[in-house]
Amino acid sequence: MEALIIAAGRGSRLNHRFSPKPLIPIFGLCLIERIILRAKLAGITSFNIVVGYKSGRIMKKIGSGDRYGVHVDYIFNPEWEKGNGVSVYKSKAFLKENFILLMADHLFDDSILRNLQQIEPESDCCILCVDHRLNSDHFNIDDITKVWVENNKVKKIGKEFDRFNAIDTGIFLCSPVIFDALEESISKGKYSLSAANQILSNRGKLKTYDIGDNFWIDVDDRETLRKAKKILLKQLKKPTDGPISKILNRKISIWISSKLSRLNINPNHWTLISFFLAVLSGLFFFLGGYPKIVIGGFMAQLSSILDGCDGEIARLKFKQSKFGKYLDRVLDRYADSLIILGMTLACFRTMETSWVLLVGFLALTGSFMISYTAMQYDELLISEAFINKRSFRMGRDIRLFMVFIGAVLNQLFVTLIILSIVSNAESIRRLFVLRAIDYRKAIENEIEDIISRSDVPEDYAHAKSVKEWVLKLRPDADWALQIAAFAHDIERALPQRKVIRSKFYDYNDFKNAHALSSAKIIQEIMDKHPLSRKVKNKILSLIKNHELGQTKDSDLAVLKDADSLSFFKVNLMAYAERNDESEILSRMMWGYQRLSERARQIIKEFHYENERLHEFFQRILSSEEKSILRKIE
Repeated sequence: MEALIIAAGRGSRLNHRFSPKPLIPIFGLCLIERIILRAKLAGITSFNIVVGYKSGRIMKKIGSGDRYGVHVDYIFNPEWEKGNGVSVYKSKAFLKENFILLMADHLFDDSILRNLQQIEPESDCCILCVDHRLNSDHFNIDDITKVWVENNKVKKIGKEFDRFNAIDTGIFLCSPVIFDALEESISKGKYSLSAANQILSNRGKLKTYDIGDNFWIDVDDRETLRKAKKILLKQLKKPTDGPISKILNRKISIWISSKLSRLNINPNHWTLISFFLAVLSGLFFFLGGYPKIVIGGFMAQLSSILDGCDGEIARLKFKQSKFGKYLDRVLDRYADSLIILGMTLACFRTMETSWVLLVGFLALTGSFMISYTAMQYDELLISEAFINKRSFRMGRDIRLFMVFIGAVLNQLFVTLIILSIVSNAESIRRLFVLRAIDYRKAIENEIEDIISRSDVPEDYAHAKSVKEWVLKLRPDADWALQIAAFAHDIERALPQRKVIRSKFYDYNDFKNAHALSSAKIIQEIMDKHPLSRKVKNKILSLIKNHELGQTKDSDLAVLKDADSLSFFKVNLMAYAERNDESEILSRMMWGYQRLSERARQIIKEFHYENERLHEFFQRILSSEEKSILRKIE
């Protein structure tokens, strides 16, 4: 799919010596370079760039796109002062298929474009990526383009209104219908892209895609430029960083990387520099004597700090490579070997006992094993959120920091003993953790298989939605809470186990029976696997109490909120088709009353095209509980 980048404007608020604005440098790459390279990560390799103000500078900088591994064509807009809508319209003759529309001053995550390309828009519709996080601090509320969204369709868009529930991110998936809307808006003397979008909105042809927690920012002035730099540096931190990296190493290495990124430096050169320092560390340990041992310790810690710079520079400048990762891993293992070898030989020369060699061998073996298991451990546990983000991680940063402390205290042999015990113990612990992961995956797969085959169409969508809401409300939700969220209604997917509503006079009794039935099914699934009793009990407790339980437990409160939010978002429309008004109104009120105040603020943004549901929903939101309940009775 092709991309169209609008880069024709002046950008007066950032119009300085790097003018035009798309050429403003951020850590060694200008804005438009970052946009091209980010889009390339999402698989886009063909670009049309609309230029106008100081077009020659942009064309000279980007060229044909060969150096970025993409193809670039240019479209000149002599009327660039009129507005960005005119710039888009100038591309009409060049774009006959669906295309991605990007702004030259908006940075974003490539995952947004990756997901956007998976959507198949109707031939006469366009899709606008919106951000529903209205409380974020990465934009100026007075400058943003505001959007009012109802049922994933734009109802109103512009900067001059106060009531809105989303923000225009400047990222679109457009069909050629956009040019018809632009032609109409331009003929009326309205030259902005938002004016054309409002025309599409009026026709019901502008849909939305929620970017969720993904990053984007409009670099519009000096303040947002500062925020963009801060966010990009923050993204260099990795979820697999150990405590020493978080507290010390990353703070120093990111500062160094931010300065070095302005230079034309290959990240692999810094891999070699870090390795060279580790070689010197091992050599100073081998030479012996307290001054040299201290220098060796400082070299080891400095090597650990600089070991983060290669990856940081690579990510900042889009120079990641498989070879770079491989080189870093291989040299890290050699570095660890040389440091431990130098410490072992230094201790052997002073103690003259073969026990030193055995301890050194165990420390070296533990170092290798903990590094070998790290890849599987990090990929399965960190990326799939099977452990809490606050979990302690034993990594290379801790080992080299222990070497540094041991050197300063002149206790190399004690350090080797501690390294051999800690690293080997951690490797063994990881084996048990990884074994547990297999059981958890098996449980997840069985639950998903049951729910996905439910006769009720919305059951599977509801299960996924509740889990998504849980993660929105509590991003660090543990595995037990996520499983309870996904599986809490599993009994509805099994006709032979399903609790029938008509058999219960009291609605709460029905809900309680339903929760207990789901818990029993989940227990049968979990009993097939050696999960810890603590995890089993937590999952069962959450499912048993997710309907009527007291919300003193914060995890249960999150689950109940997520369940109700998902009902109003996913289930309500189908529920309304199967039930009469009294039952619909009763169920809506029941779901609303169990929401926390936080969730009630979220639900205010929900809207329904169905007039009857919209009326009921508004009555509930306006707190007409007593009159509604009297009507139900």
